[in-house]
Amino acid sequence: DHDDVALEYFEQSRKISLKPLPSQHPDVADTYHNMGLAYERKGELEQALQLFKKSQMIYEVALPVYHPKLLDIRNITKRVQTKIKLK
Repeated sequence: DHDDVALEYFEQSRKISLKPLPSQHPDVADTYHNMGLAYERKGELEQALQLFKKSQMIYEVALPVYHPKLLDIRNITKRVQTKIKLK
């Protein structure tokens, strides 16, 4: 399935990104964010939530408080938490 293939590429991207970049770099957070979206589409909400939280933690350190990526990941994290509660 497409999400499984995407996850393989995201994992490769994450490993490559961590070589030259610090672990708190926004590009690393972007990869976690994208991996979370793929897991969410697959219905693996707990895994998605873990990745969204990692992404959010990095964005909170690396970006200004009102940055669009930070606002977006906060909304996504809340959405997934709600989906998990409704399961």
